[in-house]
Amino acid sequence: MNLFNKRTHQKIDWNLGAGRNGKDTWTTTITEILGTTNCTAISLIDLSAENRFKNRPLATSLVNICPEATKGDPTELKTLTGGGMITTDIKGKNETMSFICQTDFYLSSNEMPTITDTSNGLWSRFFFIPWKKDYSKIAIDNFHERWTKNPEERSGILNLMLQGARQYFTQNEKFTISEEMADLTKEIQQDADPYRIWEQEQKIYNDNSFTPTDQTWESFCEYCKRNYLTIISEQVFYKRLRKDKKIRYGQKTVHGIKGVHGYYGLEIKPLPSLINLDEQQTTLTPPTDKPQKEALYTPIPPDEPCHKCSNYTSEYTIQTETTKRKLCPDCFKQMQTDYTEYNFKITDKL
Repeated sequence: MNLFNKRTHQKIDWNLGAGRNGKDTWTTTITEILGTTNCTAISLIDLSAENRFKNRPLATSLVNICPEATKGDPTELKTLTGGGMITTDIKGKNETMSFICQTDFYLSSNEMPTITDTSNGLWSRFFFIPWKKDYSKIAIDNFHERWTKNPEERSGILNLMLQGARQYFTQNEKFTISEEMADLTKEIQQDADPYRIWEQEQKIYNDNSFTPTDQTWESFCEYCKRNYLTIISEQVFYKRLRKDKKIRYGQKTVHGIKGVHGYYGLEIKPLPSLINLDEQQTTLTPPTDKPQKEALYTPIPPDEPCHKCSNYTSEYTIQTETTKRKLCPDCFKQMQTDYTEYNFKITDKL
């Protein structure tokens, strides 16, 4: 949609992957096709409210490319992509100008982003695109010039962009989201907002149910520990829980105990029971009267980055109830320490 200088959506592309995997080549190609005079490269730090005069180039820009996006605050993009009027200062003059930002934003980073804004208004705008290829063995500088300097190749790329624009409009202005993109979005959300993921996975609305407050907190803590997520404070947890208008806070007599505090209309989905791992085994051995289950811990190729530190020497994958987590040996050992209270016995090598 950056071909027409008209924003018909509120989406933001976030390209995520380690270095030497094609992200810069892709953004450079886009810049070459649209023309450098129609593109900007204002970082998230410079887009902050403290640097209002630096937003002025967005008034005429088709695309703004934000490298190293993890160094800024992406919440600033909420205003820029909202379709409302933007007011910016004119540098060197005691004047301001207002405009509606029609720029498409392409963000890139090598590491998982940290997004403090937990509102759906911002999360619904992100397209997290995984870049998994490794081109480090292809030592060719300015590789993009093979097609950006060739008129026929440039024409072909432009035709592909027009074809994509046509498909977008024929799909009622909806984008296609791949399974990998959906999985990556969920993984980032788990780290940024564990409460939202717990809410989606564990909460059930039932008008006939009553759940004590301590059971909701215990369920959340257990879910976070099993899925290797950060546990927010108990105060923040209850504050967000009480904002849910589908449930009602109150008291009830439970098992003969009067005045038990809890939530009417809320039911918590029980977590699967934990399974101990034999110290000498690489797979789970469930009771013989139950079907064989897939191992929770399996080796993975070394080209997969570690989820916690982005190290590319990962040797393990952690399979939880909700997602796969790739961990390097150091992070894997740390996880073993965290899981000690659950009586997990995990071998060093699988």
